[in-house]
Amino acid sequence: MSELNSLKNDGQNLPQLFKKGWKDFLEIEDSSEPSNSDSYQKKTKLCIETFIKCTHMVNILGLFSSNEHIDEISTETISFLLLPAFLGELSLKLISDERKLSVKTALVYFRSFLKHCQDYQITNKKLSHYIEDQSEEEKKPDTDTIRNKIREEKISRFKENKLLENSIKIIQDRLEKNEISVDESATREHYMNWIKLWINRAVENVDSIKSEMDILEHMEKLKMGKIKPQPPKEVKPLKPILITREMLQNQVFGAGYRNLPTMSQEEYFEKELREGKIVQDYNSKSKGGASGSTAEDEKDEDRDEHDEEKLKKAREWDEWKDTHRRGEGNKERHG
Repeated sequence: MSELNSLKNDGQNLPQLFKKGWKDFLEIEDSSEPSNSDSYQKKTKLCIETFIKCTHMVNILGLFSSNEHIDEISTETISFLLLPAFLGELSLKLISDERKLSVKTALVYFRSFLKHCQDYQITNKKLSHYIEDQSEEEKKPDTDTIRNKIREEKISRFKENKLLENSIKIIQDRLEKNEISVDESATREHYMNWIKLWINRAVENVDSIKSEMDILEHMEKLKMGKIKPQPPKEVKPLKPILITREMLQNQVFGAGYRNLPTMSQEEYFEKELREGKIVQDYNSKSKGGASGSTAEDEKDEDRDEHDEEKLKKAREWDEWKDTHRRGEGNKERHG
């Protein structure tokens, strides 16, 4: 503890300076500012400077050794293992014309962090794949087995990160409310969860950096004229599609549809007529017999007689109205 307080920078010892840098780092992570804004870039550069000062102080004090185990490191010192991880993340946030330099710097920081975690046996994950450069054969996942393994590892890291983030938030809230209420074992576990979380993030960043480096190197070669851009692929013109009536019928009814009509109604009627299934008889009423005609005649005669009686009454009424005034004979004066 005395060693950490003995060395100071700008009037602050290592724990104080690191605590300030960590707070600034979290603010940058949670910031809603555009990453290309002057304010965001300025905060990022200042935070990098703070963590670089902390790193120099850690190296001067000789706090870490590859011969030690994680259990031999004090609780307060464990948190300083996060320095290269934070510096790697901040380097990726820098926006400048020298993007390749920023990406390479970030890769060095992440690999340094993973190397420390492997040396101290903090995790049982195989990290050598991310710490060292791969051969050309290892870069290409040629088999489905390798691709499935990579996908399973990503899913496993995602689930683990969720659990770690929840545990970190619980202890973080307690530390902000009352730092004294959190004992040393809980604080140590809190720092270990941070380290494990950033092991997963560093692994993901190393993969993305490698992909970005390939793109940057390819663009650099194009600018220098070492490689020529591939000519655009010839696109064959699309042929027009003619849709016929038969094609539409086949789509609606399908091939071999048994109920598909084969003739019109007129053709069907003529066919039935030829085969004698339909008889055209327009004189059926005239061939119905005497009784049928007599009945119709009697109905017509009754209708005529009825009409004559109605006509006679109408005439008599008209004649009566001509010879009598209106109201005559109406003693009660109704109407």
